[in-house]
Amino acid sequence: MKKKFIISIIIFAISFAVIIFTIFSSHLNFKTVQIITFISLAILLLSFIYGQIILYPKKIKEYKLISSRLTSIFKFYLPTIFITCFFTNTSWIILNIFPGKDITLAYALDILFIAWFVLEIRHMKSKLIYINKKHIIVSNYFSINEYSIHEVSEVNRFFIINIYTITIENETGINKLIFLPKFAETTIPFITPESIKILRSYIGKNDKL
Repeated sequence: MKKKFIISIIIFAISFAVIIFTIFSSHLNFKTVQIITFISLAILLLSFIYGQIILYPKKIKEYKLISSRLTSIFKFYLPTIFITCFFTNTSWIILNIFPGKDITLAYALDILFIAWFVLEIRHMKSKLIYINKKHIIVSNYFSINEYSIHEVSEVNRFFIINIYTITIENETGINKLIFLPKFAETTIPFITPESIKILRSYIGKNDKL
């Protein structure tokens, strides 16, 4: 499964890069741009759909999924888009073919893409979280770890963003797990999602945001 997903995300990145190059190219006629963009967009969408089918969270009997089903988009696809934009823009600078008269804009875009990527690092660490009253299951989409609910010491929000960390403490040390709650539960700012309340009730800590 991991190899298939890696292939699909590489195809996604290449298709996205081709679309950017084609749209902003000054050496292609309009019809050629349309054809290449359409084919690349079709390949991009197919690779995205295929990747989502591979990564779609599986149901685990007697466990409740408390993380968002859209975690894979934030974990894999948004960082891929930012990285692709950065390398595409950088290649334009190196080859001196930036589509514009002011090269300053190209450098500014590179800085912007790097900043966006840095902001995405926490999302890249996010996990799928399943819980019941006795255990918590953590998945990075390719492997699974199971912990006792008694090993959960804290569940905290990261600043004011709807990203939560679960602190696991056991004989191997302290492990902090990052996850995104379901978006349906996070539509109202500063309100603790219901799934977080349930998890805290399991560990006997229900007094934090």
